[in-house]
Amino acid sequence: MLGPEASLITLTLIVVLCSLISMLLRDKKLTSTMSSLIALILVAVLLVTQRGGVITVNGLPLLGFDKHSIAMLVLLLVSSSLIIAMLWREIDHVVAPLIPWTMYAGIIITLSINPAILILGLELGALSLTGIYLSYKGSEEAAVKYFFTSILAGALVIAGTALLVSNHVYSLTDISVTTPSLVFGLIFLITGLALEVGLAPFHPWLPDVAANAPIVGITLAILLVDAPTLYVFFRLISAAKAMGLILAWVLAILAAASMAIGEFSALVQLSVRRMLGFSMVSDAGYTLLLGVACALSGIVSFNVVVYFITSSNMALALALASVKDKDTIGSIVPALLSLMGLPPFYGFTAKLSVITFFARIGYPWMAVTASFFFLVAAAYVMRYLMSLNRDSILKGYNIFSLIYVIILLFLGLYPGIINLIG
Repeated sequence: MLGPEASLITLTLIVVLCSLISMLLRDKKLTSTMSSLIALILVAVLLVTQRGGVITVNGLPLLGFDKHSIAMLVLLLVSSSLIIAMLWREIDHVVAPLIPWTMYAGIIITLSINPAILILGLELGALSLTGIYLSYKGSEEAAVKYFFTSILAGALVIAGTALLVSNHVYSLTDISVTTPSLVFGLIFLITGLALEVGLAPFHPWLPDVAANAPIVGITLAILLVDAPTLYVFFRLISAAKAMGLILAWVLAILAAASMAIGEFSALVQLSVRRMLGFSMVSDAGYTLLLGVACALSGIVSFNVVVYFITSSNMALALALASVKDKDTIGSIVPALLSLMGLPPFYGFTAKLSVITFFARIGYPWMAVTASFFFLVAAAYVMRYLMSLNRDSILKGYNIFSLIYVIILLFLGLYPGIINLIG
């Protein structure tokens, strides 16, 4: 078995090689797309062999291959592979070489322990996705909004990192020092990540990008950048022992505001893509609330957040991939049923775990709040489903969308399989 350092080098070589193959075979869409799929599959297999490994340089931890990170990445990489296979006709010679780099950015973000490595992953993801957005005519506005938002978020994360390093804090998994400059660094870091994931009041850009970005770009953004960033966001807040009680409750209020703005705004949207964009805003709120609950209670339950982030983002990506053709949107139905939390889909298991987790650790008001907004989400999803043509919901399935739906069902019935993956 390869060691962590050798695996990282191998992973990088796979990404570079597949990107070069896609460039050389730019006139053959299917072949270049297949190279990206092979990269995703190889990396998923490679990651599973690295459980428990840590990459360090001069004693400083950079990347950590813990079981929860690996489980999340494998699910996201498999979902990305299926989405790419569903949309391969829309992947041109510019997009194909950027897909492996987007994947690489997601891996770096999820595994990052050192904030400097997190910055590298965020910036690489921003550049790759901006290139994908710009390659499609009519998506220039979405590309500009996304790029400048990512630049501002990156600047805030860099400022926060500088303050953390000045306090000799080099790991995102244990922030226990309490100094004024460190608290300010934590605030900068949290604000930058909040902007990146679309947490209120930094959310206005997200629904616009979701509505106007190319389907390929926004689905890869959800699975390979947004979901990993949400995971890091949770991990940072839950591990920040230096976070004072006042800051914790301020973040709890922001989380509730994001949930309210996201769910109630989605309730009045006429465009399904904007509806899903506001759903992404509320997801950031739920993730932040989970992090605050863990910080206040001293309990870190990674299973809950892995369930929630993967179930929500997998459903969002499949739903967006299904709206490319209004006459054949059948696969949007199971995606939205999972998003609303209907059993036996994965979304039900994830939302139930969130509610029971809040109740178990002694925050029943958080459980009630989350339950209420979950019901609001169910309302707007049901309203949209009732507006669909019955003939259209029976069309549009292919082998890849069926596999995707089977995964959502299987994870809903056997969520414990995630622990075996990790």
